Amino acid sequence: MLYHRGMEKHPLHIKNPELQGLSQDDIEQVRNITGIADVVPEEVRERATDDIIHSLNNNHQLNKIWRNEQGEIHGYLAFEDFQPDEAYAKYFATDGTTSENPFSFLPDLLSNARSLGYKKIHFHGWNPRLNKVLEHFGFVKTHREKQGMLSADHFEIRLDEEKTKEVFENKYKSHVIKEVEKTMATLEDEQRKNLEVSYRDITNRLESQEGFQLSDIRKIILKLKLARYLQRHDTVDISVLVDAIIETPKFIDKDKGGFDRLLELHEQKTIEKVAEMRKKKALQTGNEEFNPYEALFQTSSGKYYLARLLNMPHLEEESRYMDHCVGTSDSYISKMKRGDVEILSFRKTPKINPQTQKLEGDEPIITIEYNVRTKVIEQVKKIHDEYLKESDPYFQDVVESLQKLQETQLDTGEMRKVKGVASSELQNIQVKDYCLYTENGEIDFRDFDPDSNVFILKMGNMEITPQTKKEDAIKIMRVVEGVKVEPEELAYGVEDVDEYTKAYIGPWNIEIYNKIKDFPNITHLYESFPDTKIFRYELTTDPAIQTSEQVKKKLEEKGIYASEYAKDLLDKTEFGKESKTYKLVQFTVEQLGFPQGATTDQIYAKAQELGLKLCPAEVGPQLRLLYPGKDWKVIAMKQISDHGGVPFVFNLLSGDSRLELRADSASPSRKWFSDRQFVFLAS
Repeated sequence: MLYHRGMEKHPLHIKNPELQGLSQDDIEQVRNITGIADVVPEEVRERATDDIIHSLNNNHQLNKIWRNEQGEIHGYLAFEDFQPDEAYAKYFATDGTTSENPFSFLPDLLSNARSLGYKKIHFHGWNPRLNKVLEHFGFVKTHREKQGMLSADHFEIRLDEEKTKEVFENKYKSHVIKEVEKTMATLEDEQRKNLEVSYRDITNRLESQEGFQLSDIRKIILKLKLARYLQRHDTVDISVLVDAIIETPKFIDKDKGGFDRLLELHEQKTIEKVAEMRKKKALQTGNEEFNPYEALFQTSSGKYYLARLLNMPHLEEESRYMDHCVGTSDSYISKMKRGDVEILSFRKTPKINPQTQKLEGDEPIITIEYNVRTKVIEQVKKIHDEYLKESDPYFQDVVESLQKLQETQLDTGEMRKVKGVASSELQNIQVKDYCLYTENGEIDFRDFDPDSNVFILKMGNMEITPQTKKEDAIKIMRVVEGVKVEPEELAYGVEDVDEYTKAYIGPWNIEIYNKIKDFPNITHLYESFPDTKIFRYELTTDPAIQTSEQVKKKLEEKGIYASEYAKDLLDKTEFGKESKTYKLVQFTVEQLGFPQGATTDQIYAKAQELGLKLCPAEVGPQLRLLYPGKDWKVIAMKQISDHGGVPFVFNLLSGDSRLELRADSASPSRKWFSDRQFVFLAS
């Protein structure tokens, strides 16, 4: 917390249009935050509180208030003017929950102050840790002030850009020189000799490189990183290192990061350059076989890399080597071209033959199918369609690759998220109930941090029963489905439901629905967790779809199969000219009161009796375009007769790993099984 120590100059208040006067709630929140700023003496906090509120209400142009998503204050920074061109940072405090920190907001603050014409910023430092951070940005301690039994250091920074830059660079240069001396002291005589010879050769080559700037600070950082490298390696390939530095000159702008990483990046970029050359050759010749695999990244071991296969020759080559079906038909290439799936190949890292400039030793180990739509890894197949197992020598590299895949981008620019791996592909990976298999091995779900970036390869059974402690249940829901609720917001049955409920796990029927529908906060419903979700869906139709031809085109673009009967129904369906919102709810025939099944007429009559309505016909295709689920749903709608006079309704299902829109005969006397799911308009 920064504190103004009784300065008497009248402040020149500059209004900040982004800030407004504090409300009474805001004032109480500011008082609370001030009260917990324990790095400042209590008597100072008590004396400062009213002035903090006054300063924030003055809306100085440099003032800052941090609020959370609910609009509650969790941090503030208050200024007043020392004189017209000098600002004084009076107060800074947070409650510890904001993601903001001085490292993140100070550069913008200094830049903003400079643009407003300020030449200097002052503050008094009570917090030693904060003082260190500010010194890092160029603040200088000028003197120490006392008032009674209290004292604080006075800091300031000049906003003259050249002067500030010079002070910072000199301090940084001094720091790096000390690091060089410390590292040199750890080297043997032979290592020092090797260092000096290599350093001289590298600097000579870099200085002779046209357009390359080798400043004094870069030379010092170069020497430091070279010394660190020779602590662990006997020699350095000077030619390769010089090429790597020229390729990424910013690597010697900071003392962080070692040459091992730089050389790793250089090797990867070299592979990409060779691939790009092959790609250009393919474009020039029209020969698709020259197209390179897209090398996404190497694993940290350097032994393997993940590539994206781009065309039919790639798939055919992968199939021949791996003895599987990915390249034996047009199915996969069609889905790739539509953007539905990507076929990835986990491979041995190739080596470049410097004479031929060709990649050698490039062999596939595992073929991976990534579903772009669902974000799920659908297949992970070794040679001869064998499954991955923990004893495979590359097992950890595969897990690392699946995690790192999330750090890469699709052609659309969207990040590749991985929601999970299909359980069928992990048959050889055994995980105990209520445990997770992560990149760090198997752990109990209670020990897992859902906010971490740790990749989950497979989960054990995570069933929630009425006997499951609610504290455990909400953790399981968070880990498995990403659902965030508190224990008191979870109901295990209809008797637990109240105005605070957000998640429900229990039986489902029309009586329970009639109670739950009165509580709009309940957004997560399951008959059993996690396998059986209760379907309640708010469908907003696409206003661009007004004809059957437009629907058919959209279905085709998304790779959704439409049967001939469904297409016939589409031609007879009326589509709205404007966007509409339909609230949908689903029940099985049994949940409607027919444990032995029922006819279409019986189901529709019962639905009307219960207050449910039939859906307009457009709900079927519009829902199919938006809903990614593969479960079978019959759309409860007024039947549409085909050319032979047989009444049909739309249904949604899936087959051969694709979503489908079909039509099902629904004559009045048609008998439906008790487990068939019907979608209605909610009452």
